[in-house]
Amino acid sequence: MSPKKLSTVKWILLVSLITCFALSGNWLVNPELILAQHQGQDEECPPDCECLEIPPEEAPPHLQLCPEHPDCAWGHCYRERDPEERVFEQVEGTNYPGNAMEKRVYKWKLIPLIDYTYWCVPTSEAMVLAYYDNYVQGAGGFTGYGRLVDYWFDHPDGGNAPSLIDVAIDPKTKTWRKRGDGSSWPSAKAWMLDNFGYDFSFQNLQCNKSNDYCWNEIRAEIDGGRPLMFSVPGHCVAAFGYRVTAAGKKQVIVYDPPNKHTPTYLNYYDHDQCEGIQKIMPGAGGDQNEDNLAIFSPDGGETLNQFSPYQITWFVWGNGIKSIDLDHSTDGGRTWTSIANGIGTKLGYNSRLWTPPTPTNKGRIRIKGYSQYKAKYIAGDGSQNNFIVAATPGGPSNWCSCSWQEVGGYKSHGDRGDWCPPGSFLTQLDLDAMSRARGADSPVVGRARCCKLCAFKVNDWGSCLWREIGYDKSHFQLGDWCPPGSFLTQLDLDGDTSHGEGNGPVVGRAKCCRLPGWQYGKWGTSYWREVGLQMSHGDRGDWCPPGSFLTQLDLDGIGAASVHDSPVVGRCKCTKPAK
Repeated sequence: MSPKKLSTVKWILLVSLITCFALSGNWLVNPELILAQHQGQDEECPPDCECLEIPPEEAPPHLQLCPEHPDCAWGHCYRERDPEERVFEQVEGTNYPGNAMEKRVYKWKLIPLIDYTYWCVPTSEAMVLAYYDNYVQGAGGFTGYGRLVDYWFDHPDGGNAPSLIDVAIDPKTKTWRKRGDGSSWPSAKAWMLDNFGYDFSFQNLQCNKSNDYCWNEIRAEIDGGRPLMFSVPGHCVAAFGYRVTAAGKKQVIVYDPPNKHTPTYLNYYDHDQCEGIQKIMPGAGGDQNEDNLAIFSPDGGETLNQFSPYQITWFVWGNGIKSIDLDHSTDGGRTWTSIANGIGTKLGYNSRLWTPPTPTNKGRIRIKGYSQYKAKYIAGDGSQNNFIVAATPGGPSNWCSCSWQEVGGYKSHGDRGDWCPPGSFLTQLDLDAMSRARGADSPVVGRARCCKLCAFKVNDWGSCLWREIGYDKSHFQLGDWCPPGSFLTQLDLDGDTSHGEGNGPVVGRAKCCRLPGWQYGKWGTSYWREVGLQMSHGDRGDWCPPGSFLTQLDLDGIGAASVHDSPVVGRCKCTKPAK
């Protein structure tokens, strides 16, 4: 399904939406630049456009200027960008000069160029299957088999590759993968069903002079909108078109991965070179439907700034995807760290504000979409190429070393010894449910994560004091826990039942310490980061990015959780020092 055009949305909803984006920092729009939408103003813009007071250089990626009438009295005329055009900038052509006839599968540019990885067969097969991840002729829109490609990554054996190639090939042995019991799949169809849940048929045909080197079969597949595998002596390529030249020569149009040293390119093979073809045909009984999603930004090539909020955007087709998980990578997609899980999502454009924690030249984002209650994984996507996260100058550098220190129930309640060793900063907690305790006294701090700074050697704290906190400042973002320039080093939990057992314990007191000779006399910017149930219990990713200090918590009572697991750390306050 394609999204509704911007003009079909009531203007009052747009006022709320774009004003909310602006005031929250989404799209990085200046808060003063709010939608100038008043009765009668849109008469200056075409019927499917809206007059917005947003400069073109600050417009969110899902809006584009109306080229026939870009300006209006209150700003500029915008319409919602076609999501397929935005992602792929698709250009179709039917006339190819100099040929008597030429045909390519519809939206052939959705076939990605994948450089030679492992060998030519899995590389070519990955190109064909990646096409089906995003498009099926006749289904309409941007539908497809969205679980075929979970993400893209810098492949150690090749170049930029989709995740499915390592579902087919075992990276350790560099041979076709086997089942968990060590046996081989009886067919490619069985492999597809077991790994992706899709019903595909794979048919191999030998080609020779007697059947005109499968020319009619090749044409039938291309005419049907199905790319295929095309084999010549000693080599295999991904075919997506055919042509007959003015001289009458029959040729097949392919993406050719020649070797590890030469990038994959568009090529033409004479049809009588063909030794065999493999048809790859989606079946009517598969799980393909109108539910899919795609990352819009960052999709590769962008430059983000460390510690500066950035808007991750994606588009959802269909009504089946209800929530998504977001991950990021700093090594080109080889390893991943969670940003957040269970983010509510809907048909159309969606977004999530993210603060990149680590500088990298190989940043990637991946997204996975699920049905209601995460009952089923529906579709995934990821940044097509690497983006940059530029380092933010100034301030403390990354942590040099971190360790988890045991705390437990005794040290969670009262001033009973330091949680972190001298010279280490408290950066994170791991809460433990203590079933033998009252509900209002559990969870306790099972462990504390303690880290040392690389650029500033700390031997011991200068002076420390305990500050009263209580229920309101534990559960709401009310005031600072510690004075500016002081560090949160310890908590004293109180079993408070007055607000329900699921909301206790609360932080009764916070221990705040100063450093002798600390060059940063006050705090700079602060922001709240989502934590939640999963990251409150266990080592599941950093709460604050390197260079920021943990200064405050916002506890949330979770009704669905046991009273011994609630409250959890809903959000944490991360603060950067200022000179």
